[in-house]
Order: sequence, then C-alpha cells, then structure tokens
Amino acid sequence: MTVTMDYDRTLRAVYEPILTYKIIGNTVTITDCRTSASGDLEIPSIYEGKPVTSIGDWAFYETKLTRVTIPDSVTGIGYAAFSKCLSLKSIGIGEGNTKYSSEDGVLFDKNKTVLIHFPAGKGAHYTIPGGVTSIGDHAFIKCVSLTLSLI
Repeated sequence: MTVTMDYDRTLRAVYEPILTYKIIGNTVTITDCRTSASGDLEIPSIYEGKPVTSIGDWAFYETKLTRVTIPDSVTGIGYAAFSKCLSLKSIGIGEGNTKYSSEDGVLFDKNKTVLIHFPAGKGAHYTIPGGVTSIGDHAFIKCVSLTLSLI
C-alpha cells in the first residue's frame, strides 16, 4: 500500500495489488507478482468471476514470498515461474489439482515423475524420490548449498 498526500493535504491510501492478471477469454493467467511481496500467498482460484488457470513465465521471479499455495484451478505453470525466489520454502498444491502435486513443499507434476521446482529457501539436503524421471529447467536455481540424494 502506498500513502500519498493529495493537494488538499489529506492522506489517501492507494492499494497496489500483489499479483498482475491477464484475462484470456474465460480464463485468467497470473503474469507477475510484485518483487517486494513477502510471507505466505494463497493464489485465488477466481479473478473477476473467471477461473485462474495458469501462472505465466517468470511470474514470481525474485519475490520474497516464503510459501505459495496454488489452487486446484491452475492447470499450467510457465517457464521459471518461481525462479530466484530465495526466501521460498514451500509450494503447496490443492488436493484436487489435476496437473500438479506437492510433496514436502516441492512442486511436481501430478504423477510425481517430474520435479518442477525445489524452493530455494527450503534447506540444505533433499532426497529426490525414486519415481522422478525428469527435472524441470530452473528446478534448483539458486539452491547454492543444497546436497541432493537419489533413491
């Protein structure tokens, strides 16, 4: 929120949205998030009466968020959507999501065969589950002190 002084010397608060949306037909894509955004964020499943179905490329790039919860309505996540989010410790997915899943805060495809993103702020050691056959681009970007193990 920004506070400004108007010409008549009254203070007015101006709401600055955290997320930027793009409406495409009957669906909505999140295209950007303020880099100053911090803490936990639950992505809404509806925006202006339309379902939020996708997260655009680089949408959360370099934010200071610690946890992001993605609703069941999201069926597309763009390239490097959570890249360089150094404070991010967890990505949660709704149980009813048909395309994505989360285990211990790590983002996977629904079948847990593709590891899409490991949050950079999560920790120093991670064991990649045995069913993982592919690792997404930027999945471990800025995980500088991470030690990986394979099952």
